[in-house]
Amino acid sequence: MEFDNGKRQRIPNGQYFKSQVEAEQHCYRVANDAWRRECVNRLLNDPPEQLLPNFRPRITGNPLRFAERNMMFVAQSNVWGSEVNEQKIIQVIAMTFEDIEMLIGMLEILAFMNDYAKKLIGKYFVVELNSIFGLLSKLKDLNKEYAQLEYQDMLKEIDRLEKKYKFRFIRDKIAAHKDSNIDLKSYINIWNAINYISLNEYWTMFVTHVDKVLMKYYPNEKKIYFLMRQQPLEGAIATTSKGNEYIPFFGFEIIGCPQGRGLVAGHR
Repeated sequence: MEFDNGKRQRIPNGQYFKSQVEAEQHCYRVANDAWRRECVNRLLNDPPEQLLPNFRPRITGNPLRFAERNMMFVAQSNVWGSEVNEQKIIQVIAMTFEDIEMLIGMLEILAFMNDYAKKLIGKYFVVELNSIFGLLSKLKDLNKEYAQLEYQDMLKEIDRLEKKYKFRFIRDKIAAHKDSNIDLKSYINIWNAINYISLNEYWTMFVTHVDKVLMKYYPNEKKIYFLMRQQPLEGAIATTSKGNEYIPFFGFEIIGCPQGRGLVAGHR
């Protein structure tokens, strides 16, 4: 290749493109390859803690994890039944927080996926965020002081965010439900609204709000359902399989890794 000043430079194979579009496609693939390697390194060397198997015993107040291996279920006596009360609502809010943390971990290690796949995870994220709002709306019916103070502040924030992103509309039309009475422009607007920035705005708002409410009204519930689950139980005896009480997703659990033989699946 000869420049205007008369200098020549040899361009290696694979770095010469016939059009701008071809060059951009190449850059797109190169960037994705780099991102994929980074995600693989993260998965191998520093995977999100919340996604790892329960190698050490942990406390959980999440009823969905009641029968998991190495999980010790702890909850107040008035949440074991179906009666709706403040403690039950806090327990389910904590469960929803845990679900969202799982989704965040998935996005961290699968960031190289195509945008549609990431937005599908984001769509479920929207459903969970709407669930938090619904639970807090139930809580305000049982806690009158909260209903008059912090809940009103949250409604103002929700109104501000809904004007920008319309997450309630997204939940009703394509997430929790699939409606067919939507035009193409609305589909485009909905899909564009599901992104890292919008999800993080809602999530940060709810985290801040819930923490404030827990510290003021429910410090004991905060400890049981939010704080205790974050740390493994040091010195506790690992529990074995809980038999038919729990059915793993694939019908088996990874139970060992003998030297030189790889993973062994333990069927129930």
